[in-house]
Amino acid sequence: MELYVRRAAGRAGHPRRRVALGLAAALTLGACAGVAPEPSFERVQGLVEERAPSEAAAAVSWHRLGAGAEAAVAARLDQLLAVELTAEAAVEAALLASPSLQASLEELGISQAELAEASRPENPTLHAAARFADGGGTEWDLGLGQSLLSLVLRPARKRLAEVRQQGAEAEAAAAVLDLAARVETQYYRALGASQVAAMRRLVWDAAEASWELAAALKEAGNLSDLELQRERLMAESARVELARAELERELERETLHRLLGLGPERLGWRLVDGLPDLPAEEPAFRDLEAAALERRLDLAAAAAAVEARSQALGLTRSWRWFLVAEVGVDAEREVDGEWAVGPELALELPIFDQRQPEIARADAELRRSVHAMNALALEIRSEVRVLSHRLERLRELAAHFREVVLPLKERVVRLTEREYNYMLVGAFELLEAKQEEYDAYRDYLETVRDYWVTRAELRRATGGVSS
Repeated sequence: MELYVRRAAGRAGHPRRRVALGLAAALTLGACAGVAPEPSFERVQGLVEERAPSEAAAAVSWHRLGAGAEAAVAARLDQLLAVELTAEAAVEAALLASPSLQASLEELGISQAELAEASRPENPTLHAAARFADGGGTEWDLGLGQSLLSLVLRPARKRLAEVRQQGAEAEAAAAVLDLAARVETQYYRALGASQVAAMRRLVWDAAEASWELAAALKEAGNLSDLELQRERLMAESARVELARAELERELERETLHRLLGLGPERLGWRLVDGLPDLPAEEPAFRDLEAAALERRLDLAAAAAAVEARSQALGLTRSWRWFLVAEVGVDAEREVDGEWAVGPELALELPIFDQRQPEIARADAELRRSVHAMNALALEIRSEVRVLSHRLERLRELAAHFREVVLPLKERVVRLTEREYNYMLVGAFELLEAKQEEYDAYRDYLETVRDYWVTRAELRRATGGVSS
């Protein structure tokens, strides 16, 4: 729908023309939304702070390629990486340095630009025409057109853009929390792999000592070839396990380095010595599924998408008959100086096309977004149940290792040492007992690692619930 105002040139004082120009100016000088995404980012920060498991996870920044911001980020990274890296420090470093997170935050600028576009009317169109009469003289026809439909629908389109912006903010905050959770999870994987590699080194040292002892005994004629080859096989197996553990440590470390968003010039960061012990008491998780459905930002983004699809469908249905309609005032000065003024109306006749395909497409998109939201809700519930049960079982298993298995292994080693001192068993039996103790301790470390990984994943799955 367009409003056209036409006038004849050279009639600046004509009252009809002054009214028409005033109307056109009023229609085109509407309030314009600014393209400033900072308030949107502040809302993202608020969403993150409500759900962040630590202060480090809430320290998200959007430096927007500014030289000053980049220098500040580099200085803070130097501070974080100068000492042994903790889980919280790793999360803060990733939120500062990750280019993938910065790319996600740029969606805020895009959504703000779309909101500004939806808040503004379309630009007016200036028309000019000159007609030369056979008998002399010139007829001038000037017009200024403005889409009336864009003015009528501007509030509805603005509301739709605001809903989409809310979805973009939820998605941006979800990207922040997701990165924080993935970094924390990978941190414990890398730390666990480092400890397992160190334990495998001890096992290899023990196996190598056993092999050297066996070689010396064989040289003295006190050991058979079968026993010698058995000890060598144990040593070579320990060497293979050590190589695998060291490879796993390097892979996990590189994955963490990539998540941190660090370049090759920052490869020298160090982890702490070992995994933290399990907490004395488990947090009292309550109503995890309900909390997850309330706090998960990806579900909030999916709900915003449903609302946006619903509003878009409503607009399409409500204005299906008026998508092409023009109304205006035409004022024309003839060659003889006479004025002809009158209304002008143009309507599309919906004879062949009543926008059924557009409505059907919008309806299908709405149903698809609803199904996607419901599927995500089911996935969230299931994920929370699985992770909460796994966390409980891992805690029980770690406690069983710490309270039962490891003390038994240590006792077996002590008793074997006593028998060795009384020459009741040989050195090989003592070394084998120590290797079994190392293997049990390795299993315990892996269980503790899995516990902290699962705990981080559960926080992410519940939208930041920690107790």
